[in-house]
Amino acid sequence: FDNQNLKYKMSGQEALNQHKLICGAHKPILPEMPKEGDNIEFKAWKKTVRHPFVIYADFEALLVKTEENKGDSTAIIQRHEAMSYGFLVKASDDVPVELLEEYEIPAGPVIYRGSEDRTDVARHFIEAIVEVARKIEELMKTNITIKMTEGEEKTHQECNTCNLCKCSLAG
Repeated sequence: FDNQNLKYKMSGQEALNQHKLICGAHKPILPEMPKEGDNIEFKAWKKTVRHPFVIYADFEALLVKTEENKGDSTAIIQRHEAMSYGFLVKASDDVPVELLEEYEIPAGPVIYRGSEDRTDVARHFIEAIVEVARKIEELMKTNITIKMTEGEEKTHQECNTCNLCKCSLAG
């Protein structure tokens, strides 16, 4: 049984009949396992590295009642109207603060409260995010010299395997 059937608290034939009624319309899902001896290998190593920037965003909206119909069987009863938004750009710790300031990337929350007619909030948000994204893109093109201690340099030069995928490094 699945969680859907747990709410009925039935057993025996009655439960089976109810299960068939609820779940019988769906095709069963069978897991497909690899053949004996086949190897599965993780290949998405770039997805294991943290992003240097993350943007957290949120909207505040009014729910406005409406009586629209979309097709024969869908009635729209409410519509969200954006009133304001806020976003925060979070840079990883290894992005120098000086670069954030140089490229004018906001260090704190950005709040927009909109206008009285509320028609510009979403457009304003998109424009603001695109502007920040362009600044981040320019910052990401900046090359800065890595400063390593002698020990870090020695470890780096002696390294012969990738720290992510553990593959051998040619060299």
